[in-house]
Amino acid sequence: MKKMYRYKDGNTLVNVSSSILKYFGVSPQHKTYEPLDKLLEKNKDKKIVLFLFDAMGKKTLTTYKDVAPFIYKHKFQTVSAVFPPTTAASTTSICNALYPSETGWIGWWAYLNGTLCTSFSSQIYNSEEFMSPTIGETLKYSSIFEQINEKNGADIACSVQSFALKDSSMKGLIDEVERKLPDKKYIYAYLTEPDHYMHTLGEINDTTKGIIADIDNQLKNFVERHKDVLILSLADHDMKNTVPVEYHQDIFDLAKNHIFSIEPRAATFFVDKDKHELFYNLLKKYYEDDFDIYTKQEVIDLELFGPKETRSPYFDKLLGDFLLVSTGDKVFTFPNGEALFANHAGGTEEESLIYLSKYNFQKPCSNSNKAFEMIIILFILLHLNCFFVLSFHLSFYI
Repeated sequence: MKKMYRYKDGNTLVNVSSSILKYFGVSPQHKTYEPLDKLLEKNKDKKIVLFLFDAMGKKTLTTYKDVAPFIYKHKFQTVSAVFPPTTAASTTSICNALYPSETGWIGWWAYLNGTLCTSFSSQIYNSEEFMSPTIGETLKYSSIFEQINEKNGADIACSVQSFALKDSSMKGLIDEVERKLPDKKYIYAYLTEPDHYMHTLGEINDTTKGIIADIDNQLKNFVERHKDVLILSLADHDMKNTVPVEYHQDIFDLAKNHIFSIEPRAATFFVDKDKHELFYNLLKKYYEDDFDIYTKQEVIDLELFGPKETRSPYFDKLLGDFLLVSTGDKVFTFPNGEALFANHAGGTEEESLIYLSKYNFQKPCSNSNKAFEMIIILFILLHLNCFFVLSFHLSFYI
């Protein structure tokens, strides 16, 4: 029986991004996120800034709520990352309102044409060289910023990425957002933290605590300075302390390039067809207790990465013959590679759940509120009518 957490379409980062598209007049390919639609309907014709804090999901924000009271207080709904819950997949889905199966952006590591490289930089594993063409060039997509700009006939939407700034802190990110805000109507602002230090130091540590406190303080000040701007914040995934699995040489001897790809907690292996049965039996022998084990066809049919009918032609090339999804705390490591204290991209619910927080929004009227408003209006009209009737009769005596 499979144990991994499965998101529901309608409640994911794709749906949140689809609501942004809808707000700016673009017809999204997927469902919108209804709770956000209702808010946006009540707050028309305003600018939007969406902040994404890497790895600051529901569990992390709850853990550090004492130093992030502003963000925690303004939490609105719980949404889910896409699968796998990792930066390469989730931030891409935020930026194009599509699922990983549709974009090919399925994880940090990409194995393509016999070469393993990182998705974002395209640097080849164990090398100083880079893949050419890059993964970004191969998996090029139309961003929601381009779609919004095209629909509106003006350059009104953009992204700001902290890693591309001279000052990559929260302050540096906000400074750049404020520099662009006068000319933009939608800005997506991505911060690389607190992901980095959670990877290297674990879920709970003083460095992460200080970073999250600064994020909360800087965001509070930004919100207060821009009362006329609709502001949202969320994450791409959460984090989990992990333990490396036992290394089995016979597994890696059978795998092409003697390596896995996608993610250490969502690891795919490419294996020659005549070795499939042997490899599958070894996977069950070593890893069945800690991982859900899927064949390539099962992954496609179950739509773990998103819809199969609209999937990218590169998805099938990047997905290996087998996929192992960690359902506990276990994680694969590269041969002779250093293990990180915490990871993500696995199949636990805690890695996927994210708080969506909102600021400067007017609340949409509920049905009960609308009914109450109607009663008040009728009450006023009734009294006005009585007043005019009384005034009419009194006029005969004056």
